[in-house]
Amino acid sequence: MANFKVWASKQHWGHWVWFSGVHAYGLVGGGVYLYYFQVPWQTIALVIGMFFVGQWATSCGSHRLFTHDAYKASFPLKMALAIAQGIVYQAFFAWWVAKHSVHHARTDREGDPHSPKKDGMLYGHMGWNLVKEGVGIESRRDQVAYAKAMRSDGVIRWQEKWYNLLAPAVGLILPWLLGFVWGDPVGGLILSFTRLVFQYHLTWVVNSLGHSGYWKIPFGKPIKGSGTAVNAFLIPEAGMWPWHIYLLRLLVIGPCTWVLAHLTFGEFNHANHHVADNDYRLGRRWDQPDLGRPSLQLLKKWNLVLELNEVSDEEFARIQVQREEVLERRAVA
Repeated sequence: MANFKVWASKQHWGHWVWFSGVHAYGLVGGGVYLYYFQVPWQTIALVIGMFFVGQWATSCGSHRLFTHDAYKASFPLKMALAIAQGIVYQAFFAWWVAKHSVHHARTDREGDPHSPKKDGMLYGHMGWNLVKEGVGIESRRDQVAYAKAMRSDGVIRWQEKWYNLLAPAVGLILPWLLGFVWGDPVGGLILSFTRLVFQYHLTWVVNSLGHSGYWKIPFGKPIKGSGTAVNAFLIPEAGMWPWHIYLLRLLVIGPCTWVLAHLTFGEFNHANHHVADNDYRLGRRWDQPDLGRPSLQLLKKWNLVLELNEVSDEEFARIQVQREEVLERRAVA
């Protein structure tokens, strides 16, 4: 009983209730609704459309813009991202940026909020969302400092102030109301929870599988002359791995990575990102899908993106070598 009390005191029960409810409504409710009812095509199109808008806002907003300053955005684009990010229900920008900034500062070390290497695959995937802050006082101080720095931006402050109204309004109430137009408000609401389930796990899988040595085989080794990291997965250099690892990558990991990279707007090109986190391109080659890259290039033509940051192949290779040396020293230590 004493051990249970200790365990219970560390849990974030509000998050337990929320994520349990989302999964119940999304998987059970959504499954029942899809099985027993004829869902209008408008509802399906709405849910898919909101899925991609939410993924775009998370990748190009929360991550590339506000965390890593990988490009400069106009005020209208910042506001659009702030509103659209409510679709995914992943907390306001300041919280998201603070967590992710600490993750980059302490990757796979003490203080990393979600490291599968340090705390296990399940914890690195979603368990970190279910516990109270337990990553060490220095990490918590870092998060407070990052969040405070972010609040100098007026859009960040506005979104945080209104987020508890903005997220349910955009993510749940809007599809429910739109469903009345074609007579399916219930489907619009229930399938929005189904969408949330997929979006949560697609975000989390970048943390869990993306930091798993099993997935990257081996971690971070550059392909000669390519200016890219190992997750250029379709055309690895001949002789780079033993034949059975090569086949595993080619037949299993490669196709799965290709799908996940599309669905996460390029976020699953994760080895690239940890080498050059201030580059707006998460995919650097044709075989590294990154839907965020062309979207930002298009917005640049429309003058909504003001500047795009790029890291050259030469600089990328130099940083990659330095990163490998640091990782090797840590492994020895």
